[in-house]
Amino acid sequence: MVFSAVVLANVKPLMGRPKGLVEVNGRPMIEYVLDAIPPDVSDIMIAVNEVDESAYEEIYDRYLARPLTMTEKEKEFAKQLHKYLKDAQGSSLLVLPCDTPLITQAITMFLLDVSKKFAAAIPRTFSGRNEFVPAAYQVKPFIEAINMNPNLNMDELVRKIRNILYINMQSFKAFDPKLHFIHHINNKDDVRRVSEILKKISKEEE
Repeated sequence: MVFSAVVLANVKPLMGRPKGLVEVNGRPMIEYVLDAIPPDVSDIMIAVNEVDESAYEEIYDRYLARPLTMTEKEKEFAKQLHKYLKDAQGSSLLVLPCDTPLITQAITMFLLDVSKKFAAAIPRTFSGRNEFVPAAYQVKPFIEAINMNPNLNMDELVRKIRNILYINMQSFKAFDPKLHFIHHINNKDDVRRVSEILKKISKEEE
């Protein structure tokens, strides 16, 4: 069985660079996310803006990934997801942001494993909001649902699909007690904060 993953680097630049290439402790932040992809994922895509496609060439080569160039900016995530799903070679698709370098393989494996039995594994915040990234989706039911309901947003769409597992953030504490994986990097202060956390984790693992 084939499984796919897509890392979403088709976002606004940060600090004058493609966001995924901003360095944290001397490495592009997207590399931490790619390192967290489960070993049984054989099809890896990196979604990039057309203007940034060549900037990630070294990353594609290093991780045996293929670019998924987004030429039109869709504001509604359901329409973006439709493209990711259509390009996926696997039966399930793991969708990850490029700017969460504290995500771990334990988290991504959990999401992917859930998607083998459920139509999707979707985290839910403590306030009850659905988080559609990071998440994992079965390709076939979601393509069918989006084709039948092309104008729905994600919250409306998932109500049309049976057998979705919504995962409370409390459940993720079994893998990430401090829920570091949800921290996005959006500015220099975030880079500094995440850098310190990574250094601390590295020392604890020594």
